[in-house]
Amino acid sequence: MRQRPSYRFECSMEEGQLVERAINPETGIVVSETWTLPDRRKSRVDGPGLIQRDDITGVVITEGWYLNNLSHRAGGPALITRDAKTGNLLREVWWIEGRRSRQEGPCILGRDPTTGAVIHELWQVRGQTHRLDGPAMIWRDADGSVMREEWWRDGICERYLQSKPFAPLQPFRRELLDIPPMIC
Repeated sequence: MRQRPSYRFECSMEEGQLVERAINPETGIVVSETWTLPDRRKSRVDGPGLIQRDDITGVVITEGWYLNNLSHRAGGPALITRDAKTGNLLREVWWIEGRRSRQEGPCILGRDPTTGAVIHELWQVRGQTHRLDGPAMIWRDADGSVMREEWWRDGICERYLQSKPFAPLQPFRRELLDIPPMIC
């Protein structure tokens, strides 16, 4: 296993904010960049407050958007993760004022790392699992076929439909997608 180098750290003031960067001295890649207010709260209006890159490829693997130390982004996902090797999207999470929330679509989209196909959708509004016009949780195979659907309203599971064998507690999916436990 390759040993990670000791990073060089830099700190500067830009646009009235404190910017901390960790740099791989061997490659010159900025592996981590955090934007904070002078009182150390993560907050940035015009871009992500946290950017993490793979220290070898330089691929951006995490972007986190914050406002006053809360995950927040209007009009787009507040958390984006990508595969370090391919740069493919793995997960998009919409947050408003520290709560997962999206009115017009799923607040979590989880993707297959190889194909990029959406394998999980979670619909939430103001932190509660909720959808009126269809299932609020959908799990798919990498080929896109639906394995399980759950209908939720105001945080309460009303019914589910399982069309294929499915391992809901598979650690990869639970950790990657940050989904609530199944109680339906």
